[in-house]
Amino acid sequence: MNIIKTSDLDKIKINQIRILFKDSFGKLPSEKQLIRKYTSGCFGFSIHCLFFNSKDLLVGSFTLIPKKFIYRKKEIVGLHLIDTCFPYTGEVNPFKIKKALLKTINYCTKYFCFSLFLYGFPNKRIIKLWDALLNWQHIDSLHSMIDFSPIMTIFCKSIQSDDENKLLLKNPILSSNPRLFSF
Repeated sequence: MNIIKTSDLDKIKINQIRILFKDSFGKLPSEKQLIRKYTSGCFGFSIHCLFFNSKDLLVGSFTLIPKKFIYRKKEIVGLHLIDTCFPYTGEVNPFKIKKALLKTINYCTKYFCFSLFLYGFPNKRIIKLWDALLNWQHIDSLHSMIDFSPIMTIFCKSIQSDDENKLLLKNPILSSNPRLFSF
């Protein structure tokens, strides 16, 4: 298991991620699409947890894309758990996945000087895994909203909320769609 920033991925690993993505979701993204997706957040990189077999072939991965949110007038970082790819049954022990996720989150807490939370939009298959391994609990929902006046949002440069307990994505129109590869 390796924890790697997007900027540290070499061409071989990028191509292995592409193949793993195809085996998981049935679509083969280009290198350019993959890099654009993983560098689209406000930090310009993502954190990848990669699982290799004894032959140094990629057999599983997940990615955390950090995004800034404003909560109670403070900036916090949400780690968007995305592209969970474990297509080869039995190749990766589920308890290693749990250990790796916790290790990856721990890596992020040392890397970011913000409070962190984990969020995601899991599919039916992976939701069972996260429920079983992490005792995943529904805390709250993140709702997307359409900005009908993005130019005004850009000019205002910040989003104001009547409720200080409301979680707001900082610069939402400047971020790419977090579900970019939801073909």
